[in-house]
Amino acid sequence: YFQFEEYTGTIVHGILSANIFSRYLMKINYDRQVITLYDREHFNERELKGYEPFKIEIVRDKPYFNSRLRMAGDSVVDVKLLLDTGAGMPLLLFADTHPMLKPPANALASNIGAGLGGEIEGFTGRIRSMSLGALDQNNVITYFQVLDTIIDKDAGNSRNGLIGNGLLSHFSVIFD
Repeated sequence: YFQFEEYTGTIVHGILSANIFSRYLMKINYDRQVITLYDREHFNERELKGYEPFKIEIVRDKPYFNSRLRMAGDSVVDVKLLLDTGAGMPLLLFADTHPMLKPPANALASNIGAGLGGEIEGFTGRIRSMSLGALDQNNVITYFQVLDTIIDKDAGNSRNGLIGNGLLSHFSVIFD
């Protein structure tokens, strides 16, 4: 019905809901292409060795985190991002949510993806760096989208964009 195979290039048998992830700790090992769900009562703390923790906020069963972006030049902006393990892109910024989140001068107008609502138009460029907890990622490929409407600001989960698997896949991650 949603033609996920067209978008992902692989067979999709279903979607795991937020309800599943709210009951378990989830580890995504991108290198091995394995998702492991852990019962909280039986989770071995040794699994966390080598991981860098950072805080997330859960709003309506969706995980958000704060990051600091270094844009063109020395401009720095603090942003709130949705952690979207269903997005194939590295970073998507909603250009109209902050005056400093504009596409760089050399950004290219492009089709930046496809969602359940169809094709997504915007710009593709790079930002200088992005903080993920104590880790910094440099020269991050970034998609910029101008939205026609305000994203749920009244619901308390206004955000400046999302981080997807294109960036998360550089790590093995555990969500609690």
